[in-house]
Amino acid sequence: MTKRWLPLIFGFALAGTPPVIQSSHGTLYLIAASSTAIVVAADSLVSYDNGALPVTTDKLISLGNKGVCFIGGYSSIIEGKVYLEQTAKDWIGTNPKASLPQAHESIDAKLTASLKEFRSKHPDWDPKDVRHGNPFSYFICVGYYRGLPQIYVTTYKALPHDIKSAPGHVLVPAGRFQTEGWDSVCKEILEGHATPLSEFKTDPVVMKYRKALAANKVSSTSTHDLLRLSLICLEAT
Repeated sequence: MTKRWLPLIFGFALAGTPPVIQSSHGTLYLIAASSTAIVVAADSLVSYDNGALPVTTDKLISLGNKGVCFIGGYSSIIEGKVYLEQTAKDWIGTNPKASLPQAHESIDAKLTASLKEFRSKHPDWDPKDVRHGNPFSYFICVGYYRGLPQIYVTTYKALPHDIKSAPGHVLVPAGRFQTEGWDSVCKEILEGHATPLSEFKTDPVVMKYRKALAANKVSSTSTHDLLRLSLICLEAT
């Protein structure tokens, strides 16, 4: 299946059963930093409960030269009219001068409030990952703040009658990919040994990256190579 990649670079039911609620999900997101830039890439699919379809708008929400935000996991809960991605876009559109942490904190507050309100109305809602204690959604902002490449992330877990949000942030490690979503193929190409995937693993840039990873020297990976690796992962997934 052909996928469109979207890189951004920054220089500096029945009674007694749970309700059937249609949802949409993000698919694959990739984050990496060189010594001079951050690369963030996403495929052009959104996964619904009954299959994956192309999207016509960018899943990466620009913060100008400060960074980019996106929703991983559940990006909307359709029948409940909880549109996480649109909420983030609307807030950024009316607050274009916000810093990276300001944007993440303010949007996170709105997302948490809307999810808690939805949960209070649908206490039996059962996102597929809740049985394993995993988050069903992530809100992530990536960019530069005070000269450093940073990831701000909040995870959302469904608890009985409530939603638990857990915000935090870390620096983007130079050269190492941070992935979210359908990332098993990408991880295998870049660092795995389980399956051949020779069509992708024999690419010169992939071979160079895997060699650098084995030698713990990926911090010197160039922006050009990170873009090439992102494209390979998106094409292979």
